Amino acid sequence: MQWIWEGIQQAFQLLFNDAEVLQITLLSLKISGTATFLSLFIGMPLGTFLALKKFPTREFWISLINTGMALPPVVVGLVVSLFLWRSGPFGNLQLMYTQSAIVIAQIIIAAPVVTGLTVSALQQLDPKLQCIQYANGLDTLERSAFAFVSCSYGWIWQCDFRSWGINDGWWKSSIRNTGFDDSDCFGNK
Repeated sequence: MQWIWEGIQQAFQLLFNDAEVLQITLLSLKISGTATFLSLFIGMPLGTFLALKKFPTREFWISLINTGMALPPVVVGLVVSLFLWRSGPFGNLQLMYTQSAIVIAQIIIAAPVVTGLTVSALQQLDPKLQCIQYANGLDTLERSAFAFVSCSYGWIWQCDFRSWGINDGWWKSSIRNTGFDDSDCFGNK
């Protein structure tokens, strides 16, 4: 047990006392942080779109995203290398062996995970919430924000109106009072 503790102490001493190791660590954090931010920027809107909109090829795209979640990093690295190699399709960009190439590979690995988790979280919401949002005239951005808040506070909402004692009659009358046709509840409006 003491060897483990000594190893941890030596690691921190090496990290903070050696400028080169600190520079490498900060570069790694910068590259990974950039890739994570860009993956969130791509994955969350795409996941929201796939979760909240109904269209004919939706299930195909969700399956493709789920397949992308299982991509091995080594395979992604090889494919990115082939594309960025001097004789590859994007070789003229001269990105091979650059920080940008690493960011691209990390985005390809992380964006499907972010997208898939977003789709999964938003699909857990009670469909009645979407009906009420349509009935109250919320636009797409407001519906998306409401869905994210609902998922974030899922432990409060429980994504089930019955936990609040709200029955089907309540939400149907809420929709009828707005003049909204609840038969179009799950369509695109």
